Amino acid sequence: MDLDKNNLKYYGQTSKKKRKLNKKTLLFLGFLFVIGAIIFTTLYSNGVITGNVASINSNNSIKISSELTSPDFNLKGEYPEIKISSNSKTTIYLGDKSFFLDETRENQIILKEFSGKIEIDGDGILLDGKVSDVNLNYLPITDKNNKKIKISSDSKIPYSLIEFKENLFLKEINYISSGTLSVGKQNPDKITLNRDSLVVSNYLGKLKISEGNLFLDGFAENIKINGDEKKISISK
Repeated sequence: MDLDKNNLKYYGQTSKKKRKLNKKTLLFLGFLFVIGAIIFTTLYSNGVITGNVASINSNNSIKISSELTSPDFNLKGEYPEIKISSNSKTTIYLGDKSFFLDETRENQIILKEFSGKIEIDGDGILLDGKVSDVNLNYLPITDKNNKKIKISSDSKIPYSLIEFKENLFLKEINYISSGTLSVGKQNPDKITLNRDSLVVSNYLGKLKISEGNLFLDGFAENIKINGDEKKISISK
């Protein structure tokens, strides 16, 4: 069927409007997606003291390292690899099996892809979650169906070392601390703390606890130190 010029012109105008409408719709939906993602990452935290942001801009952050007294941690989230060393008696439950670790050796525990809750204080570490695989004293343990394994302990596991092998994000570290904090990439300034209030905001980096000391090596967006002899605020 032949169409006259009026029909052709009318058809052409309609398709342009539809294309414009589709572009506007796509732009609006994209805007809603971005806003929704921001709201989601703001409201849903990976843990009590950890945040949900996966990374921070190191160019707008402060390089820090530390050897400080360690605070208590109450974490909830997903962690690619955690290493624990313990030379005390303890029992670890993996699925429906129990594994007894004695104090005659330095027990090595490596957790891969742990998701769940972690409590750490001076008495030990308490685990409640799931792992993709576990290495107990160099003995690998996995599920035959490649499912995650439930892991728990009936009491806190005394430790000599806890190390998060991948970069860990902490929304805020806030406690009374003593020790040394180094700030800056080249020729870092060393700040000595003596039971001073320390607040580190949006920390991303390595974290290790050994013999009651907290070792940080990463970046933070803001640092505040408040004590009897010093008041310091550092940001970039």
